[in-house]
Amino acid sequence: MPTQDEADAIVAAIKVITQNVVWRQVRSRFRNYRIEANVLIPERDELARLAGHVGKTNFNFSLLYGNEPIRRCHKGFEHRNPDGSKVTGIHKHIWDDEEEDRWAYEPESFPEDPNRAFLEFLDECNIELRGNYQPFLG
Repeated sequence: MPTQDEADAIVAAIKVITQNVVWRQVRSRFRNYRIEANVLIPERDELARLAGHVGKTNFNFSLLYGNEPIRRCHKGFEHRNPDGSKVTGIHKHIWDDEEEDRWAYEPESFPEDPNRAFLEFLDECNIELRGNYQPFLG
């Protein structure tokens, strides 16, 4: 499990996705789509992983390090923080030593379009996409 300092350093580091990123429909009775990509962290000679989901009215993106979500963004999900407060709009999670990723906050602004939100999430996490991106057309 990463420390907060380690998670912050990983997010700050330049990262690269070299593969093509394509939304794939998940077999279910709902129209759900997923993406997954390996994320190279050159200065650490390590891999992280990017995962995303888009549904009818929601989306989420996660940067995972060692299977721990060190950064996440959600739309369409209600979240309850450890103190009991609710976050109902688009919200983000950051990694913390004590609460891991259980705290969420609502950013001042964030795109509601899943394609723009995905690209902004990559930018915020310092991830350069060198492969092609096939936009979600749902």
